[in-house]
Amino acid sequence: MNDKLALLEAALFLSAKALSVNNLADILGFGSPGYVQKIIDELKEELKKDYRGIELIESNGKYELKVKSSLINKVAYLAPDQDISSGTLRTLSLIAYETPVQQSKIIEIRGNRGYYQIQELKERGFVTSERKGRTNVLSITKSFLDYFGLETPEEFRMNFSADSQ
Repeated sequence: MNDKLALLEAALFLSAKALSVNNLADILGFGSPGYVQKIIDELKEELKKDYRGIELIESNGKYELKVKSSLINKVAYLAPDQDISSGTLRTLSLIAYETPVQQSKIIEIRGNRGYYQIQELKERGFVTSERKGRTNVLSITKSFLDYFGLETPEEFRMNFSADSQ
């Protein structure tokens, strides 16, 4: 059982996305989601101990490992911007591709969650916002370009277009 627990922890640690019970059953070599859930619950309990720095998070039936919220501020500088959610990255890519772009257009595409994602991107210094009439116009910043190793927004567009072909 300990080897399955270790394999579960390793899979969750390395995965770039949250994993479902069925994904984990495949990785662990089990056909029984119930048995996998038992191992998940065991890992979750183990990680609740005070001396552990990570926790097992369940969201929409999928699991992932995260740094405990009580510790994140002390270690976040070690992995800057790696905690950006995939949704926020999608919003950032839309802004970068269309820059400058009306915020209302981004919200139309991304929905109301886009407001929170835009706010996060502004706080991180990747996006600026300038009021124009009834909406804001969003643009990427030099920090965005530097972070992604780009010189201009056009370079992002060219790379993005080449990747999608």
